[in-house]
Amino acid sequence: MRTSRLVLAGLTVGFLSLGCEHIPVQMHTSMTVQHADGTVDHKETHWQGSLAELPGHMEELGHDLTMITNELEAQLKKLTEVPPPGKVALKDLSPGLAKYEDDANVNFVGHAIDAKTKEPIPFEYVKIGVPDYDGFFQSAQEIYALVYECTEAISQMRQLVAKIMDSGVDAKTELWAQIDKVRAKIQGGAQVDSELVARFNTLVDLGAVMVQLVPVVGQKAIKLAQQGQALVMNAQASITNPKVLLHLPLIKKGVIASAKAMKDSGEVLVDFGQKMAHLDEKASKST
Repeated sequence: MRTSRLVLAGLTVGFLSLGCEHIPVQMHTSMTVQHADGTVDHKETHWQGSLAELPGHMEELGHDLTMITNELEAQLKKLTEVPPPGKVALKDLSPGLAKYEDDANVNFVGHAIDAKTKEPIPFEYVKIGVPDYDGFFQSAQEIYALVYECTEAISQMRQLVAKIMDSGVDAKTELWAQIDKVRAKIQGGAQVDSELVARFNTLVDLGAVMVQLVPVVGQKAIKLAQQGQALVMNAQASITNPKVLLHLPLIKKGVIASAKAMKDSGEVLVDFGQKMAHLDEKASKST
């Protein structure tokens, strides 16, 4: 952090029986400025002249004070500025998901709606420029987005199976078993809308990619827990960081958003792998 200091070590005016303009003046100044890159500028002046010459020296001193002011303004700007919020996109969650980014039928993260509030879920996270906090907020939203994509894929698949089979949504039968029924119907020569078949195959392929991400979600969950524990343990020390102190409202917002993401993710994370079971096998047999 930059610090600026100006010290007037002494100002001595000798009043003699001379004209005012000839009154002798001595001035000693010391100025230290520490810049953002760690470099330090130190300047000392030892000036001696007459009262008539003092305004000229004060002008020079004014330039030094202006430099200090500019340094302080730059420091304040750096402390108060924050990066723009981060946003989780499907393509960023895994290279295997990138090809689904522009497909509104399967990019559920990009078109997410909260089931309770009916409001869009932005999967955004605040950033304050402090890596520990920024990383925690990002990890929470990434897990939330991955779990959301998977659960929506499962839900949409069940609904699509119901349409193709002309039956009600079956939430009890294993999804892979329902996929087999659809395949049997199509292979048996039944007339099925080609768009439904295309979407069915896309969802099965997406499911295969998501299955491979089950361990990734687990790893991210462990990492998130570790990050959260570290933040709690270092909370008191981090308060001395000016960035943290100045942006406590943003941090609070980030913690609340992360807590919600963790709660919503945790509710489905337990049986997450079981729900996705066998989808990788089914994808290799896409119709």
